[in-house]
Amino acid sequence: MATIIRKTIRGHRYYYLVQTAWVNGRSRYVKQRYLGKAEDIGKLLEQSTAPLPSHTLNFEFGGTAALYSIAQQLRLVEIIDQHLPKRNQGLSVGQYALLAILNRCLAPTSKLQLAHWYAGTVLYRLLPAEPAQLRSQRFFDHMGELSLEAIQAIEKQIAQGLVENWGIDSTSLVYDATNFFSYIDTRTPSKIAQRGKNKARRIDLRQVSLGLLVSRDFHLPLFHEIYPGNRPDAVEFRQVLKKLRRRYAEVFPEPLNITLVFDKGNNSREGFRLLENSHYHFIGSLVPTQHEDLLDIPRRSFVALQGKRLAGVWAFRCTREIYGAERTVVVTWNRTFYKAQVRGLLATLNRCLRRLRRLQTRLERRRKQAHPKGKAPTMASIRRQVQAICHARHMKQLLSTQVENTRTGVRLRFEVNEEEKNRLRTRLFGKTILFTDQADWSSEDIVLGYRGQYKLEDGFRTMKDSEACCWWPMNHWTDQKIRVHGFFCVMALLLLSLLQRQLAQKGIDISIAHLIRRLTEIEETALAYAPRPAARGKTKARSVYVLTAMDPEQRALFDALDLARYQHSASVR
Repeated sequence: MATIIRKTIRGHRYYYLVQTAWVNGRSRYVKQRYLGKAEDIGKLLEQSTAPLPSHTLNFEFGGTAALYSIAQQLRLVEIIDQHLPKRNQGLSVGQYALLAILNRCLAPTSKLQLAHWYAGTVLYRLLPAEPAQLRSQRFFDHMGELSLEAIQAIEKQIAQGLVENWGIDSTSLVYDATNFFSYIDTRTPSKIAQRGKNKARRIDLRQVSLGLLVSRDFHLPLFHEIYPGNRPDAVEFRQVLKKLRRRYAEVFPEPLNITLVFDKGNNSREGFRLLENSHYHFIGSLVPTQHEDLLDIPRRSFVALQGKRLAGVWAFRCTREIYGAERTVVVTWNRTFYKAQVRGLLATLNRCLRRLRRLQTRLERRRKQAHPKGKAPTMASIRRQVQAICHARHMKQLLSTQVENTRTGVRLRFEVNEEEKNRLRTRLFGKTILFTDQADWSSEDIVLGYRGQYKLEDGFRTMKDSEACCWWPMNHWTDQKIRVHGFFCVMALLLLSLLQRQLAQKGIDISIAHLIRRLTEIEETALAYAPRPAARGKTKARSVYVLTAMDPEQRALFDALDLARYQHSASVR
């Protein structure tokens, strides 16, 4: 039974709402709530509406809670701290690493801006830290603890956990390499940041290269290597193979039939010699123009492959001696790939023709002028311009150009080589040449096995996506810090890929970029009210926590990931 009672404390009268119940045969107060003085109760009765909050605070909730959950399941902090223990002083190395990794996943910033990002997320209660602990120097100090040997040991233990506890399919692994440009000054000493063939065409900048070994499903990283930006991929692949031979015995204690998938940029005779002396099988690709006899095989000799995933794909199978051994070779022709290549060729060709016509028109206009202004173009300067226009792939073969001197000035002539265009369309376009040592595999299995390589390309695109898991900004200049930065980025990709995989297992198919966008839109709002009177003349601050409204897609993600368990204890649900 509820009733209101009055208490006199130091001459002041206070009122309470109490709940009574029989306990051991006697009436006892089992619940008591302070109401205030009589005037306080009168003010509440005079209010026609509920009190309004004095202010609100918003915290990013969805993405932080989801990825924090994955990190907990992975035991990421625990594993790092096992290898890098420290005295119980502030945050551990593993906790600093987790903060940096989550920041890479959700809103990549510099270490200087990380504290500001942290304050706007629910990490303030999931992973509490004092402002002084989030200074950039504290991050740099703890990054310094992560030596190359420690990173390799941590990665090995994480890979073992993925294979043993997460049910990762390790029978087919994909390897590839990419690079990231940096703004490291030319005069800054670094063995890793070097100039090379940059995939983003930033040849003016130094770059860092990354080799990555992932599972075929959801590109889960199992091994990575940061290496100099000027080292060729094929040379690095040989170094990686030597390390993978050791990693095989450490991560895979039971004999497994593991197939490595990699692209043609990693091919070398020495590399395949190393593969033959390892536990690994392989599926690779060849440069088509280096095997003209395979391109000459007529389409009527190709056979349509079976399966929904291989609709529109034909293949020709044979054996050839490749890199000193007999290999199974599968030449595929893909209708979708063919159409895309033709469209790309025509678009590039038309763009070059437009630029050549503009240059030709400019030269003709100058020749017709009685007194042309400016410096007259020379044959050498026009040839340089033509060469720049026709630098794209196949354009030099498709476009026949002629630059000549006339009495009135330089003349440009050009035409399209239709015979060469038809040759490209009939012999090269749509074709991929695969080879493997898995002679007992069907052509369908070989083609599908190689397609796992595209999953890794998706992972690289994720690492270069400004919205999630972005490599940049990389405000580090020493080789040790660059390696740690690379490790954080790879771990960020792992968390995101595991999150995507977890949702796929529950029937939700979603890209990483879209997933992060939708989750980070789920925010936790703190409604802060003016302090209310408490007992003995004191006041008590109060806040209520609510989540922002969710649409059906966000609600499905929220429920599938069971994010309700991370709501504030004072939440209105």
